[in-house]
Amino acid sequence: MQINLKAKEFSTLDEDSSSDDDQEFVKRILGQTSKNENKSDINTNPIQSNAQIGQKQQSNLKQNVANSYENQFKGLNGLYQNNSPQQKLQPQAKTSSNNLSGINKSLLNKSKKSTLNQSDDEAEQMNIEEDQNSVQTNQNDFLNQFQMQSKQTTFKNSTSRQSKQYSGDNQKGSLSIPNKEEEQLNQIPKFAQQRYRKDSRQIPFGNPQYDPTTLYIPPQEFSKLTSAMKQYWQIKAKHFDKIILFKMGKFYELFYEDAIIATRLLDITFTNKELHCGFPEKALEKFASKLVQFGYKVVVVEQTSKKTTTGIVDRDITQIITKGTINFTFEEQNHDPKYLLVIRQKTNQEFGIIVYESFTSKIQVGLLQDDKTQTRLKSFLCVTKPQEIVYDPGNITSDILKILKSQYFQSVMSPMRDNKDQWSTQLATFYIEKQFGSEVQKYPQELRDIRTNDEIRGQVINLKYAALAGFFSYMDSTLQLESILNSSEYVECDFDNKQFSQRMILDSQALQHLEIFENSQTALTTTFQQVDQKKGTLLNYLDYTKTPYGKRMLKKWVCSPLIDISAINDRYDAIEDIQNNLAMKDKFQYGIARYADIERLCSSIYRYSVKQKHAEKAVMYENISSARLKEFKNLINSMKEIEKLIEETFMVNQENFKSQRLKRLCTYRLKGDPKLSGDLPKVSSFIKVLEDIIVLDSKEKIAGKYIEQPVPKDGFCQEYDSIRLQIKAYQDELDQYLEQLKVKFKTNDISYAFLNNRQYDIQVNKTLFDKIQKPADFSLQSHSGSFQRFTSRFTSEKVAFIEELEEQLKEILSNFCVTVFREFYKKKHVWDKFVSIVAELDCLISISHACFTMADGVMCRPVIKFAKNQKETFFYLKQGRNPNLIQLDLKQVPNDIILGNIAGMNAQPNIMILTGPNMGGKSTTLRLFCLSAILAQIGCYVPAEQCEFSLVDRIFTRIGAGDKLIEGKSTFYIEMEEVKNSIMYGTYNSIAIFDELGRGTSTFDGVAIAFGILKYFIEKIQSRCIFATHFFLLINELRFYKEISFYHMEYYYDNKSKKLIFKYKLKQGNAESSFGIDLAKIVGIEQSVLNLAQKKQLEFENSLEYAEVEKQQTIKQFNGLISKLFTYEKDRIQ
Repeated sequence: MQINLKAKEFSTLDEDSSSDDDQEFVKRILGQTSKNENKSDINTNPIQSNAQIGQKQQSNLKQNVANSYENQFKGLNGLYQNNSPQQKLQPQAKTSSNNLSGINKSLLNKSKKSTLNQSDDEAEQMNIEEDQNSVQTNQNDFLNQFQMQSKQTTFKNSTSRQSKQYSGDNQKGSLSIPNKEEEQLNQIPKFAQQRYRKDSRQIPFGNPQYDPTTLYIPPQEFSKLTSAMKQYWQIKAKHFDKIILFKMGKFYELFYEDAIIATRLLDITFTNKELHCGFPEKALEKFASKLVQFGYKVVVVEQTSKKTTTGIVDRDITQIITKGTINFTFEEQNHDPKYLLVIRQKTNQEFGIIVYESFTSKIQVGLLQDDKTQTRLKSFLCVTKPQEIVYDPGNITSDILKILKSQYFQSVMSPMRDNKDQWSTQLATFYIEKQFGSEVQKYPQELRDIRTNDEIRGQVINLKYAALAGFFSYMDSTLQLESILNSSEYVECDFDNKQFSQRMILDSQALQHLEIFENSQTALTTTFQQVDQKKGTLLNYLDYTKTPYGKRMLKKWVCSPLIDISAINDRYDAIEDIQNNLAMKDKFQYGIARYADIERLCSSIYRYSVKQKHAEKAVMYENISSARLKEFKNLINSMKEIEKLIEETFMVNQENFKSQRLKRLCTYRLKGDPKLSGDLPKVSSFIKVLEDIIVLDSKEKIAGKYIEQPVPKDGFCQEYDSIRLQIKAYQDELDQYLEQLKVKFKTNDISYAFLNNRQYDIQVNKTLFDKIQKPADFSLQSHSGSFQRFTSRFTSEKVAFIEELEEQLKEILSNFCVTVFREFYKKKHVWDKFVSIVAELDCLISISHACFTMADGVMCRPVIKFAKNQKETFFYLKQGRNPNLIQLDLKQVPNDIILGNIAGMNAQPNIMILTGPNMGGKSTTLRLFCLSAILAQIGCYVPAEQCEFSLVDRIFTRIGAGDKLIEGKSTFYIEMEEVKNSIMYGTYNSIAIFDELGRGTSTFDGVAIAFGILKYFIEKIQSRCIFATHFFLLINELRFYKEISFYHMEYYYDNKSKKLIFKYKLKQGNAESSFGIDLAKIVGIEQSVLNLAQKKQLEFENSLEYAEVEKQQTIKQFNGLISKLFTYEKDRIQ
């Protein structure tokens, strides 16, 4: 079927006219053009009545939801093969469990569990097919809930935003609305309704090979549509899984299912009773960013020509916005980087990785070689937390796909099959040569290995470039590739948090267990719960930054602490220098908070330096070039003011600084003696060059008012100057004409009106022409209240000239913008360095603020030493407090932690076994141990009276009990997987914590395994370690080991009241019991249950004598087994 791209519109209607006209226009757009048309062809089945349809929908509703989740999690029999480039993308909306009813959630959980018993082949098939149907399933869930609410829900009045999204109409009192939403759903054309829906190959919905990204429209149905709706459905049919923002005049309109979603998520309302809503052009970024944050992909359809006398308007797609590629925000509150991750797999241990940060246009390129448990991949995902992941379903194994889909990351999954060599290294080479030419010497360092002569190494390197090809293909499909090739920067992927120099390694376990970025109590929350996930985390403890780019840098510092002792001490000096100049600190923080996010503004200007053909052809009623010049003005003014602020604060105090790094940050870079030169570029000198070609605050007459507007400097662009003069001449003539009218009509109550896209309408009092005769050439345009608005032959002629010249001016201004922004881009290294230095100053002040201003108790400057061997490693913390608990205003009992050989003290073992009752504070003490080391190596004071230790190169953690159903792993499996990392990669400079290792299996197996692990730590790794346990058999077995110290969390048991009292103090010696039954009593377990438990406890204790013999045999067998295992693994790695 051939479809004409040009749609004829109703020439007698103005898309931006009054509300009555708008309503009539929408009715016509939706197909109500003829009284003789049979509306039931689209809205209902002519054989059935509305009541019958409603009953059928009600009876099938639950089955539809169940079927959608069976399809999503059990897997389908066939795979969809697609040849259309636009249809390869099968995005996933926001995690549907956030929006599900209780019934849906239970179905989801059952389906998840059922997949765990499948074979690897079945699981892989399930995961591939799940992605194909995820978006459509989520959208159907949304619509199913919409229908369920109409049948079963009593709507109540609510003023909260959350209740508005779920409660239907917000009306006073309680009101049952059984049919309203059902009637609206029936307005959806039959071919798009779920029960009749087919994909572009006419495969029906529910079929295993159904493609949710496309839609089939029968020719007879298509012929009934209005011209504009033909355009709409032609685009929607190719992007059925996305939300279409369809430009009509100055508004973006949404129809049918898209309108339902928008009204629920965006707090906008339907137009009358139609499934239709919209918002003005200037609100695009606001609403598009909201939809994207909910996980939807958005297609922006712009008018590419203005309406002519024949009513024909051309439209085309200009943007496809996804969660990982969005490069704008509206009132952004979360300043975390937004990453798109592209992954290509060779084996379960080799991956090509591309990470794109859309706001800074940085492309991280890397080759990840991992272990069998994917430790580095998990850690990298944990640090980056990508918003969106692009992968080839035919390339990624089910095990890796389960990791990528982890609920912790909550990424939108975007499968892209390799149907037309989208993942080929030849494609990557093509685009790299297009960007940099054919000479490898001109390539960025990260891309120069593309032409290696080493055949074996080349096979591995090709994996990286296959991922880069996938990235290029995906960006091409979202119409952003042109910008990427001209304004992006390539950097190396930092898989082990070693940016700039070697850093302490914190893997995904450590980041989660130690609550570095997210509090474990709030990490898994729904979209609509207003929970601060950062409160109670280490990042939140340190974060007093005032700039978004400072926050982003601080996060990098926190996840990759320093291990260069001189750099750590210099940072201590820097925060002390800042604290010693409080007036300087306060002035800088107050000043820096007033300015824009200059890092993201720089990135925007870099993108604007490239003309994008898709965006350029859009007809915009707002002056985009002027808006971009205002952004540019904001950026360079902010940079100048920040530079001045640094001069007035840090520079005037730098002579007193102890920190050499801080001195360099606030000293200008000079071409002469490097000893006298600093790192700070003098941006004002570069900005001066730009100011020679642009006037930032010229007053231009716009809509009858003089407004400050950035324009080319006089003489720089003669064509622009000429057109401006012509426009001004016409404006002056119109002003003179207005004065003549005032004299003619003998009244001053006459002016020009500028409304919507109209200008220079003559506005007079409604009663004026009751007294005098209206001129014959006056034509009424609109009226409101006590005013009428007219055009005359003179004003119409002059306005036509002005509008034509203004269009020419826009084109000239667009070209001028590109010229100016290209000049700016040439100094990219200068602007990036300046932003980095300002961010670092912001971070240093933030840490200083945490150490001193916001200190809750004693803080100390740590002393860190370098250990040449195991005998020199130690850790000493006196009266330490957990920083994560400080910010929660929880009362703490300070504790001492002593491990290793400490000068002036008796030598202590490097390994501590910690016992004590449940809820006695063991886990808090374990975290205190690790968090103190991390804080110290970040360069922060530690909440303690004294903190000294030898340098830590890596932290290993095993805390908490929990399985990972989505990865098919039990609690015990997770325990062993995490412990293996510490055995494989631990050194004597590492520290490790284990909380109740072995509890995921039987008691004696757990004791045996814990014994084997501890013995291996004593004999092989020899690192500092705290091991918390309830296995008293283990304590008895290890009580004679001189390499182990025994501590417990102090408690008091009152025999009279039979109550357990926690003291939370770390004391030497072992606890008598875990007091599990006493804790059960505190919780409120029934006394009869407790009595039975006490009886059984005595029986078990009496049987331990027999069990001791069996335990010794088990331990002996396990030690032999684990010794063979570790010997094999070490030999394999070597």
